[in-house]
Amino acid sequence: FQGVQRPSGQAVLVSVIVAKGAVPGKRMVLTSGVHGDEMSSIHTLQSVMAQLDPAAMSGTVMAVLDISGPAIESMQRRWPGWGRGAELVDMNREWPGNEDGPSTAGRHAALVLNHLLRPNADLAIDFHTGTTGIDVAAFNIGDRSIPDVRTMMDLFPVGTIWDDPVYPSVLHNALLDAGIPCFT
Repeated sequence: FQGVQRPSGQAVLVSVIVAKGAVPGKRMVLTSGVHGDEMSSIHTLQSVMAQLDPAAMSGTVMAVLDISGPAIESMQRRWPGWGRGAELVDMNREWPGNEDGPSTAGRHAALVLNHLLRPNADLAIDFHTGTTGIDVAAFNIGDRSIPDVRTMMDLFPVGTIWDDPVYPSVLHNALLDAGIPCFT
């Protein structure tokens, strides 16, 4: 997927893997790489997609691996603030973004949300991990008052659940606002 343009004019590319089932059904989107130093989430989605058998599936699973490519390229949590000195932007505080806004990360967020995620998702899970150098217990974050979110969280193999919508500007809330049940 071609996201926002870099100052050089080249598009930020986002890697996407799609497994389309033999039978029509729900479309599940799995996202990772919103923070550039959370490599385990990217590897997790690669592993999940490698295990899927489209011939035995109904519906579609789309994995979006590296939403914040510029942060991943430099192995840092935050997106570089091109054209604004040494500022670094937390991509997960930019959603839903603005395609015409002043922030490069915000423009990228809007392009990814509006042209890649929303048109292809009935349900979603946004994967994150502890940032580099920090040990974190496994937990899910989501609004369990939403039936599909509750069902997904109950099926997901993590015992600790933070029943909270968290910040308004995170990806899973932007997806919820777009009518797509999602948790992190």
